[in-house]
Parts: sequence; C-alpha cells; structure tokens
Amino acid sequence: MRIDNQAWLNRVNPELIRFMDLLSDQIERMPLQTIETKTGDVTLKLTETNGTTFFLQSQYDPDREAGIFVDGLTPPEGEFHVLFYGLGMGYHVEAFMERFPEATVSLYEPLPAVFYHYSKNRPFSKLNKKQVKHIFVELSLDIGNQSLDVLARSTAKPLWTVVHPAYRRHFEGKVNLFFERFKEILERQKFNVIADYKFQKLWTLNSILNFPYTMSTPNIMEVKRHFENKPVLVVSAGPSLKDDIESIRKIKQEKSAYILAVGSANKALLSHEIMPDAVCTYDPSMLNQKVFTDIVERNLDTIPMIFGTSVGNDTILKYTGPMLHMFTSQDHVSDYYLGDAKKCYPVFDDAPSIAVVTLEMLAHLGASPVILAGQNLAVRDDEFYSKGIQFEHRGNGLMDDERNRLVEVLSVDGKFIPTLPEFNTMRLQMEQTIEKYQLQVINTTKQGAHINGTSYVPIEQLFEDKLIPGTVVENWYKVESYGYPVDYVLQNGKRLEDSLEKQQFVLDDLLSIFQRLENAIQNGTRGGIPLLIEKMDKALDKLLKNEFHVHFCEPMVKLATKFIKSRKLDMQATNDMIERAKLVLDTYGRYVYEVHLITNEFRWVLPKVHEKIQEYTNRMQNVSR
Repeated sequence: MRIDNQAWLNRVNPELIRFMDLLSDQIERMPLQTIETKTGDVTLKLTETNGTTFFLQSQYDPDREAGIFVDGLTPPEGEFHVLFYGLGMGYHVEAFMERFPEATVSLYEPLPAVFYHYSKNRPFSKLNKKQVKHIFVELSLDIGNQSLDVLARSTAKPLWTVVHPAYRRHFEGKVNLFFERFKEILERQKFNVIADYKFQKLWTLNSILNFPYTMSTPNIMEVKRHFENKPVLVVSAGPSLKDDIESIRKIKQEKSAYILAVGSANKALLSHEIMPDAVCTYDPSMLNQKVFTDIVERNLDTIPMIFGTSVGNDTILKYTGPMLHMFTSQDHVSDYYLGDAKKCYPVFDDAPSIAVVTLEMLAHLGASPVILAGQNLAVRDDEFYSKGIQFEHRGNGLMDDERNRLVEVLSVDGKFIPTLPEFNTMRLQMEQTIEKYQLQVINTTKQGAHINGTSYVPIEQLFEDKLIPGTVVENWYKVESYGYPVDYVLQNGKRLEDSLEKQQFVLDDLLSIFQRLENAIQNGTRGGIPLLIEKMDKALDKLLKNEFHVHFCEPMVKLATKFIKSRKLDMQATNDMIERAKLVLDTYGRYVYEVHLITNEFRWVLPKVHEKIQEYTNRMQNVSR
C-alpha cells in the first residue's frame, strides 16, 4: 500500500492497513494484473476460472468512462447518502464526488484483491476526506455483514446504492447476495429505528419505575435447577395453536414439560381452561398490560410472570400473580444501582419478539429440548392470531394493509407460505439465537414458516420419547433466599439525586446561553457568537459527563444524539456566524430541550422510587427479626 494511502486510510478504517498487509503475499499470486491505459492511468485486468479476461475499467480512458457513467446516474431528490458497491480503481467515485461535492459516501469493496491493487497503485487523496464516511472491504461474509450493520445504524439520511457496472456484469451472483443480505439488515434496522423512536424513553422510565419490583422478586436464574435438561414448551399465539390445544392440555395434565406462554398465547390457553406454568413478557408499551387482562380480570394469582426489567410498568402494577425478573439489554438503570451485583446474572438482548427473548432465557437456564407451538411466523387461512384471542384494536384476521405487504417464505412442509416482513424479521432473529446458543429446538407448528436450526415434529409424536410425565416441579417459582445489596442501592440512589440537581444547574446555564444566541441572531451581532458557542461547548461537556445524564438521559435521547452527529459537519463547514448560530440552536436546542423535560420528570420519579425501595428494606428487616 502506498505510504500516502496509509496515512489517509488511518483516519477512516485503520484496520484495513493491517489486513491488506497480511493478505499481500496471497493477493500477489492471484490472477489480477494492473495495466497502464492509453492515457497513462491504471486499470485492472482480471482472469476468470475459464481463462477469459476482462478489465474493471476502460483500458483506454477510465476517467472519461467514469464521467459518462456518473452523467447517467439520477440521484434521489433531497438529502441522501451514497453507498458505492464495487470500487474498482476508484475513478467513478472520484467523478461522482467532483460532480456532487455536498454528498456523503460510503465505499464497499467485495473483492479484497481489488482494494489491495487500488491502494497500491492509485492515491486515495483524489477522494474528498470530508465526504467519505466509511470504507468497507468484504474480508469475509461475517465482516461484510458487520459492515452493513454499521452502515445501517450510522446513516441518518436516505441511502442510495450505486453498483459499479463491471461488477453487475461479471459478479452478478455476488451482487444479488449482497442486496439480499443488506435488505435483511435494513429490515432489522428499520425495526430497531421504529423501536428506538417508540420506546427510547419508555425503556428507561419503565426500568426505574420497575426497579423496586426488580429488587423484591427473584431473578429467573435462581430457579435454573428446575429447568436444566428439562423440556419446555414455548406457546405462541399463531393461528396453528388451535391444532395443538388438546396435546397441550395432556402435557399440562401429565406435567411432562414446563409450559411458558409468550405474547397473547395465555388468552388462547385460558379460553380452553389450560393454565400455563408461567407467562413471559418484555414489551415496554402501555398496551402490553392488555395481553394479561384475562388473568387479571379472573383474579388468577398462581400463574407466575417472568418479566423483562424494562417491561411496561402498568403490566407489573396490575398483575395479580407471583413474579420473577430477567435483566434486559435496554435496562441501564439496574447497571447503575446494582453495579457488580448484576454481573452474576445474564442480560437478555432486546428482540422483535418475546419468543426470541424467551429462547435466549431458556438457553441460559439449560432447558432442553425447547418445543415451539403456535410459532407460525406466517399467515395461515388469512389469520393473524389463534382463535380465542381478541383485542379492541384488532381481531385475529388480517387487515387490508397487511395483505398488501405479504411475502412468501418456506414452510415446515417444504412448500411456500405467506408472511409479513415483521414476522420474517422475528424468524431471522430466532434463527440467530438458536445458532448462537446451539439450542435443541423442536418446532411443532403446523403450516408455519420453516425456522433454520429447528426440526419439525408434530406435537402428537413427542409423547413417544421427548415428554416424561412428572417433569414439572410444583411451586418451582418459589425461592426462599434471594436479593440484591440494599444499602449499596440506596447509597447510589442518594448520589443519583445529587447528580440530578447538578444537571439542572447546567441546563439552566445552557438555556441562558441559547437565549443570548437567539438575541445575537435577531440583532445581527456576529462578534459575540464565537464566545457564546465556546461557553455552550463547555457547558455541554459538563452535561455529557454528569452521572445522571450518562446513565439515564443518554439512553432516552438516542435519536436526538444521532441527529446531532448528522449535523456536525454542516455546523463546522458554515463560516457565516449568524448561520452557524442558527444551526447550533436548531441542533443542540432540540437536544437540551429533551434533556430538560427528562430531568424535570425524574425530579419527582426518583424520590418515589427510592421511597419504595426503603419500604421494601424495612419489610425485609421486619421479616428477619
């Protein structure tokens, strides 16, 4: 690699320098050859396995060829971020940057050998550093997927993908696979962005309001001995559940497997008078409580609930039965309060479905085999839910807009079956979890989507060798001794309240600075703006280091933080002080306003939470006397 290219690449992706060096001997032996063109430039000649050769760029005038290619592109309207798939020797990227100097770009090279020759023979300095956000090289399929994941998470603007024409001609299979993978990742990312938008505040607010219940209930891992190497039936609310009801009833009567109801499945089971051994829940929304209305209204107080610590607080407040908790990845509250005491327990990743979270939980509990029922992840007979499940906002049938979004996937019986994109995302996540933990999973769902890593066996056949009567332990959820260090928790709570008050002072300073910036804009007085921005930077630095802000505010303002990052280059590039002040106010003003609202809310929430923890402490002390 050229020395100047190493210096340039060190800013964007320094790891590539090391990888290219490691691969250099291997690449030099590959059938690629750099050729000088008629215009004195460099192009790359490749030899295919059948002996035919082709050039990635024109062997006559690659600059002119690149210009013609860029002229033929039709960029989308408004702001966009460009992903170039296939760099070749970089001519078309250079031409594009020259034509669109305001556009930001990411570069993806699927052939490491091509990138090696590019970095060895042509200067990266012809690429505008300010425009390049990422450079990715597909050193392996996993690294390629990780790169696409980074791109999907870090790009706020709409994405426009431009494929090098030679790659489309000669590597069609590779290009198609890339787009299939990227589509899956974008679907997942779309779910994550929607989840962030809907839940970013709820996750933290629920976690703090739930924390007294986290303190006063056993962690699910305290009952691991009851689940280890035992069969567990995970019952979901898919339309196929009705087919298996009588088999599930037999399992319950014989106590041959633990029955965990996820999502709305408890409603279907209860409509047939089958009591699950537990219900599992993690959804942070207020609507989540409606999933358990049948249990609450019937005052059933013997069905344990295993709740994720960031679940909707109303779900916990209204539940009538015993409870156990599991730590979820969106709960940053318990990290702060419990410190090292939390490290003894696993943290379960947020996922698009409670069934996926439950699978991960069962992996940590050592359950085997895990048996899926009603896990359609697809549409059957135009049904969304199983019979026996009804909500105010929807019935169990498909809605019109859902019918318009149906796609086909492979079913358990080798045919194709319609599904929704959100179900498909859940399936892919479930497959990743099964592979990660090497779980033994049996899928009994008739006419459901095929799930990689599972074996399809009709539930009736499991009674022969997988289900043994008397497996379930009575009152398995009762734990005599459990708990977290209360004194340590209360000490952290006091420190947090102090930090909250300090944050309020910093916010007052920032609001004062913003008012003075607003006055400067209105009066057109440019001279004082740099000093005000400098003061704002110092106050922001204090805010970002504040203990309450780090542990509680930051997780609640993810999208506002992303917005700031997307505007930073614009602010730095603006020389006119009035325009810069406007950008600063618009960008940081939103952020500080959100933080201000959160701070005010927590000023009344925290004392109430700490009071409940103290009440729990007093109860425990009275019991021990």
